[in-house]
Amino acid sequence: QSHLQTHSGLKPHVCDICGKAYSHQGTLQQHKRLHTGERPYRCLFCDKTYIWSSDYRKHIRTHTGEKPYICKTCGKDFIRSSDLRKHERNMHTNNKPFPCMHCGKTFNKPLSLKRHERKHLGEKPFSCPDCGKAFALASRMAEHQKVHMGVRPFVCSVCSKCFTKSSNLTEHKAIHSGVRPHKCGECGVAFAMASRLVRHQFIHNNNVTNLSSVPQSL
Repeated sequence: QSHLQTHSGLKPHVCDICGKAYSHQGTLQQHKRLHTGERPYRCLFCDKTYIWSSDYRKHIRTHTGEKPYICKTCGKDFIRSSDLRKHERNMHTNNKPFPCMHCGKTFNKPLSLKRHERKHLGEKPFSCPDCGKAFALASRMAEHQKVHMGVRPFVCSVCSKCFTKSSNLTEHKAIHSGVRPHKCGECGVAFAMASRLVRHQFIHNNNVTNLSSVPQSL
C-alpha cells in the first residue's frame, strides 16, 4: 500500500509546521528534522552530523576513499553520482559552445569558461580569512581552510595517517605499494611522492651540497 501511494500521487502525510505533504510517513518524519534541528547521523571519524542518511553515507566515503560511481568512458571513479554526471557532461560530450579567447579551449557552460579564464588573467577572488592566501576557485579555498581547522578527513587504510586532501592520500599510498612513478630526468632516481622529486631536483638545479639549505617549502 505504501508503495502504491508513490504511483498514485497521494500525499496524505502533512507537516503540521509548514504544510508540506508526503506520500510516506517515514519521509515526513525525516522532513520534520529540518524544523527540529535533529541530526541523528554522526560521523565516527570527525563527529560531523547529518539529517539524512543518504548525506551521511556520501560523507563517510570521503574518509574511506570509496568511489562507487565509475565513468564508463574513461574509468574515473567518484564518491557521488552527481559528480559522475557532472564529469560525463563536462568531459565526454561534444557540445561545448563557449571558447576561451586566450587558448581556444571550449566549455559547455559560461561559468566553467569564467573559472578557466581566471588562470590566464591571474584572478584570485577568493581569499582565506585566516591567512589571506588567495585562490581562483572557491573549492580550492575551502580545501585550503582545512589546514587551519585541523580537519584531515582522508585516512590511509594501511597506516591510519590522515590527510587534508585526497590527492595527498593517493600520493602517500605509493609508499606502501612500493611504486615510484616520479623519476628524476637528471640521474634516474625514482620517488614515490612528487614532492620528494621536486625537492631532489632543487639539489640538481642549484648545485646544493648541504641539504639544510634546501627550502622547507619544497
